[in-house]
Amino acid sequence: MKQLVMMILLVSVGFAEIHWFDGSFADAQKQANDKMIMIDFYTDWCVWCKRLDADTYSDKFVVKWADENLISLKIDAEKGEGIELTKKYNATGFPTILFTDSDGNEIDRIVGYLPPEPFLEELNRIKNRIDTFDSLQKQAQNQPKNLEILQKLAQKNEDRGDLKMAKSNWNQILKWDKFNGTANYKLAEYEARETKNHEILQRFIAENPQNENLVWAHQWALYLIQGKKDTEKEIEWYQKYAEFMENSGNEDADFLNGYAWRMAELETNLDDALVRVNRAVAMVICYIPLYSYL
Repeated sequence: MKQLVMMILLVSVGFAEIHWFDGSFADAQKQANDKMIMIDFYTDWCVWCKRLDADTYSDKFVVKWADENLISLKIDAEKGEGIELTKKYNATGFPTILFTDSDGNEIDRIVGYLPPEPFLEELNRIKNRIDTFDSLQKQAQNQPKNLEILQKLAQKNEDRGDLKMAKSNWNQILKWDKFNGTANYKLAEYEARETKNHEILQRFIAENPQNENLVWAHQWALYLIQGKKDTEKEIEWYQKYAEFMENSGNEDADFLNGYAWRMAELETNLDDALVRVNRAVAMVICYIPLYSYL
């Protein structure tokens, strides 16, 4: 009997799925009324899109919430109307889950994979217009000197790939607070990304040793160096990055493992890589609950 119940539950879970709208975005807009439209931009090659389908869109609570509150569309970003819509909404990473009103105005978006529970939390946040793109825009217009709102809006614009607007937001923050550490860092980061010049971030790190964004500064400098395929500079900077993470108390298992893996790929600094990966293993073991051994 117990086995039968389990099989029934497994079958029920296996067939749960959001009811996807069968039509175009324009058709969905006509039928939306007061409901939000959710567009799941995906590609055939996107692994995390498939995970989203398997884990999240099959969850019975997500299914129920979506069917009650949304008009849900799945749109291939590389085919049909998906090509123009991804350009219009600047969806460049996948999955991108976009939420609009019936007029096509963006409300907010989720970029990347989320498992069911945090995905539901995001759905409720967006429905209630808590720190959504559209609500932050209105708040910033009404409270142009509110730095907290401007910072949230700047991050939203960055997440949307609109660095021009994000830069404008950060400059507005500096107008009222010229020593704002995050604003100063973000402008340096954007300049480095736009010019593909890692030295801008290296100078920023040297000139702002107490800035709270130095982990990101090191990481973006590494990305830019890797983009130039300069292995010698990558190794040199990765070592400095690792030393910074250790000395600042910011290293974690993921970082240490990534460093060790890259050094192994490049067949260099293997003794240092071994020391650091052993620290990563020790960190992981420390966090394994006691009941895992029982």
